[in-house]
Amino acid sequence: MPRQGAFRECGQRVVLAWDGSHGSARAAADALPFLRRAHAVHLVQFSDALLDDDRGAVDSVNRAAAWLSHHGVQATSRATPATIPVGEALLSAAADVGADLLVMGA
Repeated sequence: MPRQGAFRECGQRVVLAWDGSHGSARAAADALPFLRRAHAVHLVQFSDALLDDDRGAVDSVNRAAAWLSHHGVQATSRATPATIPVGEALLSAAADVGADLLVMGA
């Protein structure tokens, strides 16, 4: 549970964390019923600014957005180099869009 914020509803504004892994794909597939009912879905991928190829991250998140669209989920997507730890970047992204659900794999 988040340390801050009050959430009357759950699943209206969703952040879907993506890294191209099996775990993130499985989480996205398992969350499809929630994602279809959401008012807004934000697909985000954060990469290590020093280690990762940004083009690969953009391609990966675009393929995930296309897959979601095929399953009836319209998502905004972005791939961003992270200048802070990925966990903190995800929480920041969730706060930025007022998310009431964070979907991520492990």
